[in-house]
Order: sequence, then structure tokens, then C-alpha cells
Amino acid sequence: MECTVVAHTSSSDHIRHTPTTSGQSPSFLSLIFLYLLYASQDPKNITDEDYMCKQQEKIMLTKNQNNTRSNVWALTLIAIGMVLQGVAKSVRRPMTTSYIDNNVKKTQTGKYIGIITAIGIFGPVVGFVVGTMCTKTYYNLKETNLSPEDPRWIGAWWLGYVIFGIAALVSTIPLIFFPRSQRKKPSSEDAIEMNEGRPETWTTTKNKKSEGNQAMKEIKKFFSSLRRIFQNVCCFLLLIGGGVDMMVSAGLFSFMAKYMETQYLFPAWKSNAILGTTTLVALSIGTLSGGMITSKAKLKARGCLTFICLCFALVAIFHASLLMVGCKFPAMVGPEIIPSRITYINGTIVPNCKQSCSCDDSKYLPVCSEDGTNYYSPCYAGCKSKNGTRYTDCSCLVAGSTVESGYCKNDCNHKIIYFSALLTLSALFGTMKIVPFSIAFIRMVEAKDKSLVIGVTSFLNSLLGWTFGPIVFGKLIDTTCLIWSSTVDSKQGSCVFYDTRRMKILNFSVSVGVSFLCGVIITIALFIFIKKENSKKYQAVKTVYHQDSIHQ
Repeated sequence: MECTVVAHTSSSDHIRHTPTTSGQSPSFLSLIFLYLLYASQDPKNITDEDYMCKQQEKIMLTKNQNNTRSNVWALTLIAIGMVLQGVAKSVRRPMTTSYIDNNVKKTQTGKYIGIITAIGIFGPVVGFVVGTMCTKTYYNLKETNLSPEDPRWIGAWWLGYVIFGIAALVSTIPLIFFPRSQRKKPSSEDAIEMNEGRPETWTTTKNKKSEGNQAMKEIKKFFSSLRRIFQNVCCFLLLIGGGVDMMVSAGLFSFMAKYMETQYLFPAWKSNAILGTTTLVALSIGTLSGGMITSKAKLKARGCLTFICLCFALVAIFHASLLMVGCKFPAMVGPEIIPSRITYINGTIVPNCKQSCSCDDSKYLPVCSEDGTNYYSPCYAGCKSKNGTRYTDCSCLVAGSTVESGYCKNDCNHKIIYFSALLTLSALFGTMKIVPFSIAFIRMVEAKDKSLVIGVTSFLNSLLGWTFGPIVFGKLIDTTCLIWSSTVDSKQGSCVFYDTRRMKILNFSVSVGVSFLCGVIITIALFIFIKKENSKKYQAVKTVYHQDSIHQ
């Protein structure tokens, strides 16, 4: 969740120093030290014995009875850090876009915005690579007998913040030395394009009033600009379509690693590695390609809207295809609520070890027996001892048999190739529309409203996308949970077992539906724009004809 505010600049002359302000915004990321204040807290006191067979149920208490209170403070600090990052982000995006558009040829704006956005999106690729290394390191950087594949493993999630906090500070230095502007006035070609779809041409004014009057004037201009933006029907539809699309994209992406973990039984580090090397690379390539296509084809507002509609259609097709790719959850001996529960092995009924061993369903640790049978936990196999990664003395198995941590091997892992290919293609075409969206926005509003419309876009994308998106998808995923863990004070904890089939259907059905809806919204905006464009051409022809009649 990021809190983004709207950055407003009425014209290029009123910006104190755009590159300096944009350069200062990444320095806010150095405040991510807030995340580290609770990084050294110990997790709950869970031992191997909690997953094994017990003759009588044992209740384990945590060392920290104020755990709930500590979590509240930790969550508060994380929220503060995200708010500060959102404030910084809101300044950088609109000012950077406006700075580029004011200092390059209008036909080149798409290319440069595409390059910058692609590099920005490529950042998560580096982040996922670093995150993969961090999550393969134990949270306290000490040796442990757990492996990264163990569900109880906690990676050093905080380590990446240290690395990128320092990098954020260093990145601000070169931006501060950029000049205020590179050009004094636009070319005639730019002036013609700037007038398309908006009433005002490039103008510059100097205000010599007092600072107090200037502040009031800027406030009035701000609300006047907002009114102009929201009264522009095409622009309003673009804002709605883009915001709703971002909500689904951000929500889907936020839990994609979790989806891969549950659907394909991958550990967290492997899911992150696959996302970082395939999907996120496609995001960068898609954004750059969208910028290049916009620039080379010299797409104006009408062409951008058409291109966006095409991208939405392709994304819907690829996400619909993802509904047909997935793995059946492996059959296992476990709680009755599991859809793939095994009750017979080789014609023999499975012993009821849950009752005799006091198994706790919230303690999920899948193990594989020597005969290729999955068990929900060592407890369900009746195991009372452990030797390395193997659990022994298992009363519910054939005498002398053992189980090993992890799932038994299955023939479904090859499907991850098809899944990754379809997800990569959807990411590629999904990000191709980013630059056309930006170009359409700044071509549909007056020159002095360019920064504000990008700021409003960033605000809505953050509000609908990175705030409500993960919340909505998190709630959807929670509805697929079959078994929940419980906290010390008997409250609902985290989900330990999901209905993977239902999760797949919910995730991608919502995505397909929203892509179709957004495509319809943009199509309506396109028809309205074409109608206005034809009306202007008709009025222009009518005016010329009227003038010719007068001269004759």
C-alpha cells in the first residue's frame, strides 16, 4: 500500500526546478530504515515436536506475550514508510513526464517516456533477484537446521531495504544537477500537435504579484485544472479505465508468487526467481516497445486509444488461457476438508492418526513417504522422531518406514513452462499500453494541465491499484482458504491450506472480466473522441466555406 498525493504544476514556468524536485523524491526511500526496527523480533516458538505425533496435546506458549502489540507497532512503522514513499513517488512521475514533453519533440515523447518507464519497471527485476538471495538467507543471518523449502522458513526480508535505501540516496545526486529546461520554445510542428484536442497553445506568463496572492492564485488554478480534467469526458473515462485496470494488475501481481507456491508447490525463492527472470523482464520490454511503437508510428490521441483497446483484448485472451493451465493438488492423507484427501492406500483404510496423535490441522508441514504417499504433516503419519530431514518411528506406516520433508515428486512441474509463457505474454502486452495511456492523457488536456493530469493518474492508480488492489485480491484469496492457523489468543491467524482450483478460477476470471470491461470503457472513449474530432473538422470546413462565400 502506497499513499500518493497529487502533484500540481500549472505550467513549466511555475516549477521551481523540476529535475531537482524529481531528484529529491527518491531520497525518501532512504527512510526505509523504519522497516528494520522490528526485523530482529523472534518468530513464534515453534519446534519440530509441534508437527509430530503426541500422545496428549501440548499447548505451546510464545515467549513474547505482547506479540499482538508488537505487531501493531511494526505494522504502523511499515505504513509510515509506505506513505513517505508514496509522497515521493507522486512528485517524480508527473514532473518527469512534463519535463520530457516540454523539452523534446512531441513525436519523441513516447519513446523517452517508454525508456524511463521500462527502466523503472526493470527495477523490480533486480529487486526480485536480490529478494531471491535474501529469502534464501535466514532472517537473523544465523545458521539454522531449516531449509528454504521448509514452510517454517523465514527469509531475511529486511536485507533488501538496506541495499536499496543506500542506492536511493546515491541516485538523487546526478538528477539534482539537471538544468531547468533544454528548450526555450516549441517548434512549429510541436505547436500544431499541442493544439490538437485542446483549446490553448503554448503560453508563458510571469507573475509579479506578492507571494500571498500568488499562493491563492495557484490554489484557484489547481481546482480549475481539476474541473477541466474531470469535465473532459474522454479523459475521465481514461482515468476510470486505467485505475480499474491497475487495481486488478497490482492485485494479481502482488499475490502471483503466492499463487505459484500453492499451485505448483514451489518454495518462495523459486517463485520469485521465475517471476524476476520472465514476467518482470517482459514488463520492461513491453513498456519500452509501447513507447517505441507510439514514437515510430507517431500515434496521436486517436491512435493511442485504438492501440490500448487492442492490448486489453490480447491480455483478456491470455488470462483466459491461464484458466486452463494448472495442477491438481496432490492427493494426501490429511484433514477431511481437503478435496484430494486419501482414505485408502493399496486397498487398506488409512489409520486415524489424527485422533490418536492429537494432530493440529494448523500445523501444516507436508511430507512424503517411501511408497510415494503425501501426508499433511509428520503427525498424520504418526511420526515421533526426526533424523535430519527424515521423520522416523512412524506408527501409521509400515514398520521401519520413514517420511521426508516436502511433497512427493509429480508430473505437473512441466506445466509451469506454459504458465510462465502465457503470463509473460500477458505482461508484455499489458505494459505496452502504459506509454499510449500517458500520451493520450497529455494530448487531451491543455498544456498547463499536463503535470496535474499525470499526477491525478498516479493518485488514482495508487489508490485503486496499490491500495485497494491487493486488499481486494487478498480477500478473494482468503475465500479459497480451507484451513486457518490460530494465534496464541485463539484468534484467526494465517492460511495454511488453500483450495488451489478455486484460487485459479477466482484470480483469472476476475482479471478477464476486468480487462474486457476496461476495453469497453476505452472503446467508448475512442468513439466519443472520434465524434468530437469529426465535429471539429466539420466546423473547420464550414468556416472555410463560409469565408470563401463572403470573398466571392
